[in-house]
Amino acid sequence: MPPTSSPFEIYKGLFEEVSRGDRHSAAVARNKLGILRGASVKRSAGVITKSQEKEIASILDSAETRDFSPLIYVIPYHLVAAQVTNVPVSKRAHPLSTEYIVESLQRGQFDVIEVL
Repeated sequence: MPPTSSPFEIYKGLFEEVSRGDRHSAAVARNKLGILRGASVKRSAGVITKSQEKEIASILDSAETRDFSPLIYVIPYHLVAAQVTNVPVSKRAHPLSTEYIVESLQRGQFDVIEVL
């Protein structure tokens, strides 16, 4: 499995950069861009307002490196089975990797673990 689709490798890389307080962290920069893209998609879909999208961008501008400390989401499969879709081969980090998307994950469908 390529590092870009390995939850452990993603976690480890982000944890190391956040732990060091790297203000030029590539992992944090990617996370910020991903959050901004997600906010834009949600605004376009009518899930959030333009004002909410701007608030998210403002929060990201003010966020510090430590605010991006990684979390582990534990998602029991039986709670999301109907929502799981496979990532198309063309969008996977590697054609043989197994990747999934769970749209509209609700708070009652997962737990969060923060490793300090």
